Amino acid sequence: MPEASEQSIITSEAKNSKYKIPIVHMYSGMSPEILTTLVENSNALVLIGPANGGIQDGLLPTVRQVVESGIPVIGLSDNEGAKHGVIRFSDQPQIDALAVGVTYLEKPNMYNTEEVVEAIKKNLDDGLVGQELSNKLKEEFSYKDGEQKPVSELDQGVFPPAKK
Repeated sequence: MPEASEQSIITSEAKNSKYKIPIVHMYSGMSPEILTTLVENSNALVLIGPANGGIQDGLLPTVRQVVESGIPVIGLSDNEGAKHGVIRFSDQPQIDALAVGVTYLEKPNMYNTEEVVEAIKKNLDDGLVGQELSNKLKEEFSYKDGEQKPVSELDQGVFPPAKK
């Protein structure tokens, strides 16, 4: 079981929910055993990672096992300055997370966690599980034709980004 200090960064679904969807705010040095314990009998897992939602190397084997067991793993960014989710994949922790099966969402970030969890529940109610559920969420939370997708200041060729 996680230590008391570790519990403060973990939230989970309301007890009256028929689904178990742990929401984990990751931190440096986080133990893989925490994820293993939390995902037992889960329907999905939401990981909120630092900056652009990257996942530290030490958690990647566990995350891969979770995905391979059929539990969708949804990645969100904790970037407080951005009003959107992950729109750019350039950091190695993100690329590695994609490689083990994490599904990142473009529109939501940590401020939209409740909306993401409600979408997971709705899709579970509709019978979607595993990769089908991940694909549906990615579609639902992606920018559509005609919608303006945010552009990262890092894509502007200016680093560090200019202050506004």
